[in-house]
Amino acid sequence: MPINEQTFNGIEPRLKKVAQAKLFIKGISSLEKEEILTFKIGNKEMLEEWVRVFKENQVPLYHTELSLNRTPKTSEAIAGIPKQEYEGILTFTIGDIISDFAEDDEYLMEESKKRLVKRRKRRKYYSAFIAIVQIPMVCLLFPHFPIEDGFFTSESDMLPWLLTLIALFVVNIGNRKWYKPLLDGFLVVLAINIGLLLVTNRTDEFSEAVLSYNLMVTIFFLAGSYLHMFSRWLWGRFR
Repeated sequence: MPINEQTFNGIEPRLKKVAQAKLFIKGISSLEKEEILTFKIGNKEMLEEWVRVFKENQVPLYHTELSLNRTPKTSEAIAGIPKQEYEGILTFTIGDIISDFAEDDEYLMEESKKRLVKRRKRRKYYSAFIAIVQIPMVCLLFPHFPIEDGFFTSESDMLPWLLTLIALFVVNIGNRKWYKPLLDGFLVVLAINIGLLLVTNRTDEFSEAVLSYNLMVTIFFLAGSYLHMFSRWLWGRFR
């Protein structure tokens, strides 16, 4: 949950995420209807007080290690959460600052899981599409570009490079897996080399220019991706 951080220089509007316990209470109301109450607990003492009250009234307690930020207040959702009897020990410290919530650690309803799987599959298709597009570009478009000192020299040759780079960055937005940029970069390199092999009248000069394009795409993409991942980790650790 976001909170404001107070520093020695005064109060600065910096938002941070802190670990909290989320409580689900299910019972029967005075109107004989099933009710579910949920709220977050931001300090250890309050949680201990709730636990004490529940134990005094012999209310069974369960806990889960999963994040429940998206879990709806329904009996079906609560029943489906993997959980164990609560023995007084949490796997995290309430109030600790955390850099991010891992999407894989969240308990989602079945429909949400299917949407998440579809979204990840689409990203894989997008990465493959970006790579495949390189083949006709190298075969049909690049042979028309002028070459000088091992580089394509016309202003128009920057457009394929720029569009490819932007597309790769867009597909990798929000990525948390360190190997994903390497995989996408490998697919692009493979496709560019396939396109080069399909050019029948290629010259050494043309091959060198394609190699330069290849290196520019992969180096800029990998450097930008890992710099972004490192800065995000650094920001979460020291902010």
